[in-house]
Amino acid sequence: MQAFSTMKVLGTIGNIQLRILIDSGSTHNFLSERLARKLKCHLKSIDKMTVGVANGTEINCTNYCPNFQWYMQNLWFTTDVLVIPLDNYDMVLGVQWLLTLGSIIWNFVDMTMQFSIGNTQCKLKGVDNNEMTLCSVSSMNNLLGQEKKVAEAHLFSMQLQSAESEFQHGTKVLNVIESKDLQALLTEYEDVFQVPSALPPKREFDHRNLLKDEAKVVNLKPYRYQSTQKDVIEQLTKELVETGVVRGSSSPFAAPVVLVKKKRMGLGDSVLTTGSSMRRLLRIATHFH
Repeated sequence: MQAFSTMKVLGTIGNIQLRILIDSGSTHNFLSERLARKLKCHLKSIDKMTVGVANGTEINCTNYCPNFQWYMQNLWFTTDVLVIPLDNYDMVLGVQWLLTLGSIIWNFVDMTMQFSIGNTQCKLKGVDNNEMTLCSVSSMNNLLGQEKKVAEAHLFSMQLQSAESEFQHGTKVLNVIESKDLQALLTEYEDVFQVPSALPPKREFDHRNLLKDEAKVVNLKPYRYQSTQKDVIEQLTKELVETGVVRGSSSPFAAPVVLVKKKRMGLGDSVLTTGSSMRRLLRIATHFH
């Protein structure tokens, strides 16, 4: 059920490291406006064109950089790039660049991409999407000070301590009132309080959702998420599949999901909920049980 169409790789230009997204869902190549200014790239003006980005917003593009050259995993590459503001990456390589490579063997399990340039066999290796890195205090202060940008992260505190010492941020429960009756109740119905690992068993009477018109199919055009949300959606979907809560389906009905970040909840506490397809499905349903 996972839909992989991107790969993250690292490149360089001089002593500057580039975070590059190879995206088969992008029609053109894009370069960060910030990076273009830093490198003092030679830009050329073009007629204003509208670029739709992953989060659904539209950006006006008026410049492009011809013959932009960068070094990526022992290989030099050159291509034209449109210059737009990019927050998460320095460069996005789309179908415009992929077309120049000819036949490609793309392995999304190993995150590798193989192709030929002349008589040279080339192989790119993607970086881990779930890589954990350390962040300096100055970088974190700078990140938190940006009012117009959103940062999603898991924060950890590390310190050396002995086995006998108590962690300074450890959770403490005070004034605990033990109830024998409550403990007996929890023990008696222990199976009720366990985290579900599968769907409920089949009952004598299983209900189904009846539609007013079985021939009317709700299938809206899908839209793309930005890469940070995509990773969370894929992880949550994987967990639901592994626990048996959801399963693969060949139904013509489409139910796009919306990633909802609850108030005062972290990225790991995000939940999936159905989107506009469910609202349309409710309109044609006779009743739901």
